Amino acid sequence: MASGISFRGATIAALFEGLAIAKYFPHLLSSGSTDKSASSLIESCSIALALNYVLLLFYSKFLYRVFLSPLRNIPRPKVCTNLHSSFNLANYAHHSINKWYLGRLIYTRFVRQEHQGQLLLEVARDTPNDGLLLLREGVQDRLLAVSIPVAAELLVRKSYDFKKPQNVRNFMRHFLGDGLIIVEGERHQWLRKNSQKAFNYRHIKDMYPMMWTKALTLQKAMEEEIRQKNGVASSDFTSAAPVKFEMCSWALKITFDVIGIAGLGRDFNLLKNADDQLAHDYEMVTGNHMLLYFVMSMWVSFRLVQMLPWDKNLLFKEKTRSLKQTCKDLIQQKRDEILNKGDDHFDILSLLIKSGDFSDEDLGDQLLTYLVAGLKLTWTFPISHDTASATLAWSCYLLAQNPIWQEKLRREVQQTRLPDAMSLAGDALASTLEGLPILNGVLNETLRLYPTVPVTTRVAACDTTLGGQCIPKDTEILLSPWLINRSPEHWGADADAFKPNRWIEDGRPNNSGGAESNYEFMTFLHGPRSCIGQNFAKAELRCLLAAMITKFEWTLGMKESDVIPTGAITIRPHNGLHLNMKIVDRKE
Repeated sequence: MASGISFRGATIAALFEGLAIAKYFPHLLSSGSTDKSASSLIESCSIALALNYVLLLFYSKFLYRVFLSPLRNIPRPKVCTNLHSSFNLANYAHHSINKWYLGRLIYTRFVRQEHQGQLLLEVARDTPNDGLLLLREGVQDRLLAVSIPVAAELLVRKSYDFKKPQNVRNFMRHFLGDGLIIVEGERHQWLRKNSQKAFNYRHIKDMYPMMWTKALTLQKAMEEEIRQKNGVASSDFTSAAPVKFEMCSWALKITFDVIGIAGLGRDFNLLKNADDQLAHDYEMVTGNHMLLYFVMSMWVSFRLVQMLPWDKNLLFKEKTRSLKQTCKDLIQQKRDEILNKGDDHFDILSLLIKSGDFSDEDLGDQLLTYLVAGLKLTWTFPISHDTASATLAWSCYLLAQNPIWQEKLRREVQQTRLPDAMSLAGDALASTLEGLPILNGVLNETLRLYPTVPVTTRVAACDTTLGGQCIPKDTEILLSPWLINRSPEHWGADADAFKPNRWIEDGRPNNSGGAESNYEFMTFLHGPRSCIGQNFAKAELRCLLAAMITKFEWTLGMKESDVIPTGAITIRPHNGLHLNMKIVDRKE
């Protein structure tokens, strides 16, 4: 506890205080005697325990926070004062709930239907600060890292002074094992170092042909869907009317297929069927129907949830056991192939096995990490699969809202004749796609505006400092990529606008977007905890969007007001993303 006094200490003290009450203050007991029977001692200890807990709560949640905490002088979000002149109950309620950050969070999430990142951006813009803000959430205080120097210190210079929340890691360990996103300290450094080789630039280039092949599979599947619903021949595309697609589901299927081949050397082929057992187990464990189960397990108690008469307990146990067994079988199968057939696959599993650095248990944990880290609950662990599927959907949305940029991108990609480039080697394909300024501008601007994980959390592992401010051990720190990516201070007055040309300079792609520091773009974080798969995700997105823009044009198939970026964890359209898609002729 930040105040230095714990419930454990208060409990132990109550035992001695109970003995003193029984001996010196017997009149406080119901018996009123000095009888030292067990019942009298229990009663006296209960009195002491209740008194200690009341005093402890009063001290730690009021006296310490207000008068003694080193955090007490950090600026707090302003109280909302923009009430109308005429008083009414609604205005009063709005005023009251905005007095506390927790109230504002609840109001933002359930009334305004916005996510926490949007609220943090709002309070940061409204509150003068020196790089940190104090967020008072009922009886809990959290800090928000606002400035670039503080964010750099948190993520890079003092990255191992801060760790991910213990309750989250403890729960996720039940089905991810001790993978890269779970472990801390020296073990994390070792895993990061020995896993990095599977995500180096040379290896990503070699994956481009596979990604492009899968992108064309997506293109063909969507084209076939349009033709079937129009009842037209395969050669007659001009008469095919637009067909409505729910893009989020298509994006999830294709990105899962890509990570299956890249990570495991296994093609799930979810665009055509959903019979794969591993894919089925993954969906059962990570589906939206498990959201409440995960939240209760992480923030209440996994043991308590396991005691509830809930069918989700059995489902979780069965499917995580099946996932682990499937990964174990895949590892053994891959080892046999490498030993007996001279396997030369480029998948991550093959590379990790060939390195000789990992035991089968380590490999199992890493496989589950790469596969299940697409899970919608891993808001502290941004990774390529979930980033790619969400970003593909958001880029389609932004292009639907900006038809001029959609047409510019289509002309750029069509001029490269990529659909005829199946025979290109990885180097040539990578160089072609990475050199397209509009394609890279659209993707980077989408990643800036819609970071998959809008808020991430760290906890001080020791007494430390941030921006010259003393940070007691166990203090929670929030960092919001949504806030920093949309900060007018870093990106100008039009920070909320979709402007791919930020990422184009002299007709070529640039990697800064015009920002002065790479810390002003936080989608993948920075430092030893940054997303290890960010280059993989970008390569995948280039292929998928290039294939789609070549064959289709689209408009929004729902009300603009219904496209709500929301989510307790990762940011996706709340009501899905419905697009009216039409096949277009290739322009020579």
